[in-house]
Amino acid sequence: MRKSIARSYEEHGGLLLGSIQNSDHQIVVNVETYIDPGPSARKSTIALYMDYDYQVALLKVVRSFHPDVHYIGIWHSHHSNGATYLSAEDIRYFQDIVQDDQYKLDNFLALLVTERDFSYPSAFMFYKDRSDYDEIEVNHKVIRDCNFPMEDLLVKLEDLAIVRWK
Repeated sequence: MRKSIARSYEEHGGLLLGSIQNSDHQIVVNVETYIDPGPSARKSTIALYMDYDYQVALLKVVRSFHPDVHYIGIWHSHHSNGATYLSAEDIRYFQDIVQDDQYKLDNFLALLVTERDFSYPSAFMFYKDRSDYDEIEVNHKVIRDCNFPMEDLLVKLEDLAIVRWK
C-alpha cells in the first residue's frame, strides 16, 4: 500500500482481504492483503472508481485457496487532495456495501490514508442493519508487515493484468 501511494499523485486504494471477528463487545480485524484497484480503474486527484470485475475475479482466485479469507473492506487515499475525511459519496458507497445481502459479514472496514508515507490511517467501521458508522482507533502496535501466502501470486496476476489491458 505504501508503495502504491508513494508513486501516485492520484487517489489510490483497493479491496481489503482478511477476517473480522466480533467477540466480547470487541471487533478484531485481521487484514491479510489487498487487491489493487485494477487495470480499468479510473483515478484522479479527487476520485477513485475501482475495476470491480477485475477485483471480483482475483477475489475468487484467493478464496478458492483460502476460503477463510473474506472481503472485509476498502482502503483508499486522499493523499492527492488533502481531504482528511470521508466524502459523502464514500460514506454512501460503504453503507450500500455492508447493507447489501450479498455481503455476508456484519462489519465493513474503511481505511482512509491521507499521508503519502501511509502514517496513521483513519479507520471507520460500518455495520449491517445500522445507518451510522464509527471512527475507530487503529492500534499501531499490532500492525506489522507480513506476507500473505498468496501475495506473490497476487502481485504476478496484477502485473499480468496491467500488461494485458495496456
